[in-house]
Amino acid sequence: MKLSCRMGAMGAAAAALAVVWLSASVASAQDLPEEVEPLLGCRELQDSQERLACFDREVASLAPVEETNAPGSLMEFNGAGEWTSPEIDIDQPWRVVWSSQQSIFTLERRTADDQLDTVIGFKTGAGEGQSDVGQPGTYRLGVRGSEGSWHLTVVPSR
Repeated sequence: MKLSCRMGAMGAAAAALAVVWLSASVASAQDLPEEVEPLLGCRELQDSQERLACFDREVASLAPVEETNAPGSLMEFNGAGEWTSPEIDIDQPWRVVWSSQQSIFTLERRTADDQLDTVIGFKTGAGEGQSDVGQPGTYRLGVRGSEGSWHLTVVPSR
């Protein structure tokens, strides 16, 4: 399952780069989807490191978040960059086990109407961790931080 998730992100990156290349030679910016405009702006940066960081950040935002369900988990999410989940209903005590390749990673528990409830995970540098026990209810999860991939697994709390 992880291989297909990585291939999905790589496929999204390749598609995004193809869109940029094609846009430079064939289409004008107004003919492209709105989501691609920030990616096109990266071309204007003169410093190669800034330009690469910009492309990495913008491509990560185009990559889809994939939901999987490993045995023993309530739900899993894989993605890159910042993200907010749809509403999730959890009918038992739970926690989030997470890993991140972001240089700064913050995991938020949000209310059903998308208001910040509390920060349930924080890490500087790549790493992993787990949240405290959450009570049953309807929530959203949010990932904030720098560019980089992450993986969240919501598991029942014992």
